[in-house]
Amino acid sequence: MVNHDKRIAFVSSIKCATNTTYAVLTRHGYERVGQGFHETNTAHVRAKGYHVFTVARNPYERAASVWTSMVARMVQVGYNDRYGLTELCPEAEHSFKAFASWLVDNWQDATHYPKLEVQRALAPLAVYHNTLTQCEHFARFEYLQEDLSQITGITFDQPLPRYNASAEHRYEGILDQETVDILTPWAEVDCIKYGYSVGTL
Repeated sequence: MVNHDKRIAFVSSIKCATNTTYAVLTRHGYERVGQGFHETNTAHVRAKGYHVFTVARNPYERAASVWTSMVARMVQVGYNDRYGLTELCPEAEHSFKAFASWLVDNWQDATHYPKLEVQRALAPLAVYHNTLTQCEHFARFEYLQEDLSQITGITFDQPLPRYNASAEHRYEGILDQETVDILTPWAEVDCIKYGYSVGTL
């Protein structure tokens, strides 16, 4: 999304409050410029000197969100071939821990997968945004209202609504310390770049 008057562009990150951010920015003069839901091309606005930002999230919870929505929920509704992750990792169908182990070992091969959404979901945000979108600024999922206000100058007179939000404590029972330890080699780069604690929730 782009606001040409403010010379600011937003690039979405998968499982990082995209619906909420789109809704807010649409009400404040931003317009969609890409054809897909998750816009990626920033070359045209960076060439004009626009500031580009994205939303980051605690990588451990983001991994749990990827598995919950792109694996477990797809299996539950009988649509597990939508993303093809159970074909890539059959053990992930019933186990987030198995998915976490597979993710750590295989995310660097994500560029070979045919679906762009899967490529973006599996890569650490810092790797994806550093190499492709070159985002200069980021809002944090956990402090979205405050960070959006600081980056965009938008003033909120009431709490920010959350669309497509995960239920509170949704990941209790699947995101234990053992799984956090498994995920850390994948999550560490995002923890360092975006200010989250390595090895803890």
